[in-house]
Amino acid sequence: MIQKCSFCDPLPKDILKTGTWARIIIPERLHVPPEDGGHLIVSPMRHVQNRIMLSESEATEIWRFSIISAKLLNLLLSVDWYNFQENGNWAADNPQKCHMHLHIYGRSADSKNQPFGEALKLPLRSEIENWDFGKYTEGMKNKLRKEAKNF
Repeated sequence: MIQKCSFCDPLPKDILKTGTWARIIIPERLHVPPEDGGHLIVSPMRHVQNRIMLSESEATEIWRFSIISAKLLNLLLSVDWYNFQENGNWAADNPQKCHMHLHIYGRSADSKNQPFGEALKLPLRSEIENWDFGKYTEGMKNKLRKEAKNF
């Protein structure tokens, strides 16, 4: 039996949009703070280890939701660029815990923490608990929720 995870059962308050196969999630820990471009996650609802396990329908909806996520970041933060990064391997030592997901990062030309044009600097797994790149304000989350209804 595959164990449930935060992508299988995200907190309802963190879900921006739910489709048939995927959802857009506000991450608990931002990798890029709002002032530097922001961060959203798209995840399949089905627990899959990597993209090759996705059905065509799941892959299509994840792709579409990644574009919607980028548009949401732009509406909220007027970002200059986007990075899309597939993850899910931090549980590679226990493959049943792996859950493929896609990070959408907004990039701001005047970013202080994540310099524009440079690769993102992300924490090692052992450092994640101490990683703090801020959070969205409730007003920002409410705007994301409102705008997500338009897609």
